[in-house]
Amino acid sequence: MSRKTVTVTLLLVFISIGLFATTPESWVNSSFVYDIPYKSGLTLSSGQEDAIGYDFSWFAFPRNSDIGLETKFAMSFSLDANPAFLRLFLFTGPTFTSVLAGGVTGFLSVGPFYALTGTDTATSILEQQLGAAVDLGARFRFAGNEIWDFALILGTFADLAFLHIVDETRVSGLSGSILPYIGFSFGSAFNWRYTRYYPRYSVYSPVLYF
Repeated sequence: MSRKTVTVTLLLVFISIGLFATTPESWVNSSFVYDIPYKSGLTLSSGQEDAIGYDFSWFAFPRNSDIGLETKFAMSFSLDANPAFLRLFLFTGPTFTSVLAGGVTGFLSVGPFYALTGTDTATSILEQQLGAAVDLGARFRFAGNEIWDFALILGTFADLAFLHIVDETRVSGLSGSILPYIGFSFGSAFNWRYTRYYPRYSVYSPVLYF
């Protein structure tokens, strides 16, 4: 690994830590996903077989707000498919949350996504996808206090790609996928002066919502 790559990686890590620390409320989620693909009118595209993968997402909320921003990075792969493929995608968009029950928060995010897929063939096909996506799920808190919590997260991410570019050539057709996921979520309000505005962090003592 080159020195430039290490420097850029460390810079991104420090920026992420800084944003997480300065945002009044943040969720960091780590999940396993199952990729169920769909395609129509495409001869070259990922989405030929189901795949497994990993999902990392970050939710940030301004002070005293149930509306925030979600940023997601995920990957799915199928090594035993014919041909084998690896898919990476990025998603960002506004998220809307609502308290469903004591310790349970639902969320809905909508926004654009970009995917990059590599297919292991004789010519190593590289495909880019651009479209829209929706992320719907819920957090189930089971530990925490006024400034942090730990939760189980369940959800489904669905995307629909309108633009496909295969080896710099545009290909017509539609493709999409549904990715149910399950994992763990860590939430924190590092700015302790604002914790009184975040009663949702009081998981057990007491549970207050407004």
